[in-house]
Amino acid sequence: MKPIETLKIPPYSDKEQEEYIQQSIAELTAYVELQGEQDAHHDQPVNEAQLRAFVYNRIQVHIQSLIEDNQKRHLLTSGIAVAKKILADAKQKIAKLDAAIFDDRHKLPRLKRIGKETTSNVTKTNDSKWVKYARWVISATEGCYVFEVLRHSKIPAYTALFISASIAVAIGMSTHALAGWVKKAKSDGQMILRYCGVLIPAFIGFAVIGQMRADIYNQAVDLSAYTRQGTVPHTSPVSGWLFTSISFLLYLVVLGFSIKYHRDEEERKQERHFDEVSSERTAIEDGIEEKEQQKIAIDKEATELAARAVSEYEYASITEEHLTTLAKEVFEAYKDKNLRYRTDGLCPQFFSFPPPFQFKFYFLMLKNRNNENNTNANPAYAA
Repeated sequence: MKPIETLKIPPYSDKEQEEYIQQSIAELTAYVELQGEQDAHHDQPVNEAQLRAFVYNRIQVHIQSLIEDNQKRHLLTSGIAVAKKILADAKQKIAKLDAAIFDDRHKLPRLKRIGKETTSNVTKTNDSKWVKYARWVISATEGCYVFEVLRHSKIPAYTALFISASIAVAIGMSTHALAGWVKKAKSDGQMILRYCGVLIPAFIGFAVIGQMRADIYNQAVDLSAYTRQGTVPHTSPVSGWLFTSISFLLYLVVLGFSIKYHRDEEERKQERHFDEVSSERTAIEDGIEEKEQQKIAIDKEATELAARAVSEYEYASITEEHLTTLAKEVFEAYKDKNLRYRTDGLCPQFFSFPPPFQFKFYFLMLKNRNNENNTNANPAYAA
């Protein structure tokens, strides 16, 4: 937070007030000139008391009302005290944000430590996702193979599509469930038995589908050759074991990886805990960043408002000085008119020493007081 002395003070102006003062002074000047001419026809004022009464009751009262108007316009929103209050309030807000940021940063080491401890589980989770994608790709491929077989049978197309989709879903879900069942085996022997219990039915199913695909493929080849040559070619038919081997090997690979990267309940619990910790850490880091931005915004706004308050204070002080000058100019306008139209042709001596104005200032008085305080606090400042 910048101190008052280092603030960059922007220029301040109040066009509405300036127009009001200009109009008011113009009306006052017109009045005193007319009054000066009228007094001159009667060779007045005849003494200093009459002049003092006119100056105080007409000019000073009018100018004093403008000084009070100036005070009402700028009293509550300007001044060194107002600027200091703005900066102090902003400093207090920033201090609260700093305390909150300190508390948040104090929480981060624990969350980072938990994140490092669960990194291996997260890596396994990511690998498990890729295995899941591969499992569903292979399941979808097997579903397409089944649809190809059923499409050449007498089963309707929609029914064939539904059956093949169901088989694909069954393969994907059963692979995941069976992988967990195999992994839960308590001994190597039990794992082998469960492995066999999974692979044997799968192999039989793939063998049936593979043989059906081979038959359809061979029929399609024979039909194509017969259409072109008119005879059935004597070529070796494609064996169903080829399709069976491809499907079974892919299934075997996916099942192996599913077993390896299968997450048990404890791992899932750790994963959920890691997600919670990560979310909490992200929220804290975002909160710290947001608070830092709030600090910058508060500091910027307070600096601007404090600088504006000081600038407005300077403007109000200058306005009081300007009104004092205008009061003297108004008196000179009265004096010129009066001397021009006096019938006695004299220039009263008291015109050379007019009564001093006794205005009640606020901003000039405050400014002088501040200057005195600065001088007393720093003697070198006076020098």
